[in-house]
Amino acid sequence: MGRQRILSGGSGDRRPFSVALCGDFESGGTGGSETLRLLKKRLPGSYTVLPDLTLDHRGHKSQLDYAVVCPGRVYVVECKNVSGQISGSSSGSNLNQTKYRGGQIIEKKTMYNPVLQVEGHARTLRGILEDQKLHAQVTPVVYFANPRAQRRMDFAGRPVFFQQEGGADSLIRYLTSGPPARGGSTSEELIKGIILKNVSKG
Repeated sequence: MGRQRILSGGSGDRRPFSVALCGDFESGGTGGSETLRLLKKRLPGSYTVLPDLTLDHRGHKSQLDYAVVCPGRVYVVECKNVSGQISGSSSGSNLNQTKYRGGQIIEKKTMYNPVLQVEGHARTLRGILEDQKLHAQVTPVVYFANPRAQRRMDFAGRPVFFQQEGGADSLIRYLTSGPPARGGSTSEELIKGIILKNVSKG
């Protein structure tokens, strides 16, 4: 299950900020570690961040960059540390990543659409919680952490944030200002416990 440590909270809420380390959360490179620092510094102390989770639900595994847990709600955050212009269709399987230098294209490749990727992760987590009859809204979010990544497409209203566009502020604002969860509100500790019990051991 990994190790757990308690870090000081931020955003004016002085309760302990919990980060449960469930693997090598630095493996995503600078973008991943910078995103973790952003989350631990600016989210309220009532939030828990679970980084680098591989969840197993009925034999299907999903690798989550971050599960941000608060009472009655979980945000599944997919962090991308890519650069260049990001274009394509929000519903397409792949997006285009194009890099320029001196007005000339120097690299062009495709990447699996992180919107579809994180939506799949959210379905896995939703299934885990539903099996335990827990009421918690699971919301997928994408964050392009590299300041050299540029939005060149419409994500059709999905919560996708780019660091270059002030996305760090927008991401934190989104995570902390969501509408109240519908129905009964399941405690953050209960949600976190169920998630950690379903972390893949292999």
